[in-house]
Amino acid sequence: MKLTRIVHIAIALIALVSFGLAQQQKSDFEIKERFKTVYETLKNDIDSASTPEQIAQIPNRIKGIESEFAEHDTLLSGAFYPKTFEGMISDLHSQYAMAQEKAETIQAQGTRIVELEGLLATLSAEIEKLNTERTELLAKLRTAQNSLAEQREIVKRLNANLAAKDR
Repeated sequence: MKLTRIVHIAIALIALVSFGLAQQQKSDFEIKERFKTVYETLKNDIDSASTPEQIAQIPNRIKGIESEFAEHDTLLSGAFYPKTFEGMISDLHSQYAMAQEKAETIQAQGTRIVELEGLLATLSAEIEKLNTERTELLAKLRTAQNSLAEQREIVKRLNANLAAKDR
């Protein structure tokens, strides 16, 4: 009877230990999957960040992931071998630095575009002014040519009148 009781206790202990290990494995799997989801989401958000506000939020999100999963760094390093937890966090920081540089470049180009658009507007106005002036000058030239032709005609008539009087 004692032997049966000891066997039952041993079986119960084995069942409890097995259940505990299964729960631990499930928990480890959940931690790995949660980290993977959060990590991939943040990577995608960094890639698609285009405004200064979006970029400014990224360092806090990286710190949040780092602090949330730091106690599981060994588990995550093993789960994502050959990558390590620290390496993945470092990759996020590097990706953030590139995104920040990209955003600064875009902002600088945006400023340059505004400057060039202003210059284009100024030059377009100047061209319009010059075209108007050219049109006016051409009209004056035509008037002057007509006037010159009229004066030649008058000179011819006067010469003809003088020649007729001289006869």
